Amino acid sequence: MRTRRQVLVLGAAGLAGLAVPAGCGTSGEVVPVSAPEVPVRVRTRWAGRPAGPLPAAGDEGVPFTMSLAGTTERPSTDGRGLVGNLPDRPSAAYVMQGLPDKVHRIGARVGFGPGSAEGMLALVAWDPSAPMTAHCHFVLTPDHWVGATAGDGSLDELGRGRLSADLPGDGSPVTFEVVVSGRTVWVHLPDGSVTAVQGEAVERIQGSIACWEFYRNAPGGAPVTIYETWAG
Repeated sequence: MRTRRQVLVLGAAGLAGLAVPAGCGTSGEVVPVSAPEVPVRVRTRWAGRPAGPLPAAGDEGVPFTMSLAGTTERPSTDGRGLVGNLPDRPSAAYVMQGLPDKVHRIGARVGFGPGSAEGMLALVAWDPSAPMTAHCHFVLTPDHWVGATAGDGSLDELGRGRLSADLPGDGSPVTFEVVVSGRTVWVHLPDGSVTAVQGEAVERIQGSIACWEFYRNAPGGAPVTIYETWAG
């Protein structure tokens, strides 16, 4: 069986096809171009915080939990934002907050440092009742995005696409957000465009743990700084 991360790497590696444009569902049904309004329930502003460890809770008081893979160094603030402190090898750090029910919106304002598309940020909504299961697993790199659901230790890809322009490697802030309703996910990309993708598992899985994942797939992957996180 492929691991969840192995499948992500395979999906991110071959970008021959583009995602379904907004207004078209993967099943052939028409979906609205605009995502529904979803209120934000947790939000934390990381920009400008003094250097220090990951706080126990976000700005609204909801606790953070954390998990590490391939590293022992925890994320921290560095005076600019939240950084993953990942080593220059395959590794990941997961920063999470639990919501009362299913995550219908999750996003971040982020910046990439110098490096390759082997460095990335993932927006994930984990199901606490089913390990490694998520109705939302959307990844942003300096030049492309990949969206999937997760289950049984692997990813089921929903869509992917190249960005209209590569993101600068100077830490400039960009916004990446997804909104979920029914079986549809609207992907809000850094250039302001919106893409809609669909999947049966998007509606079926009830992920209520919002997760912002720092990930490096190989040496040289661009580091990520998070300036703001939110979910609803």
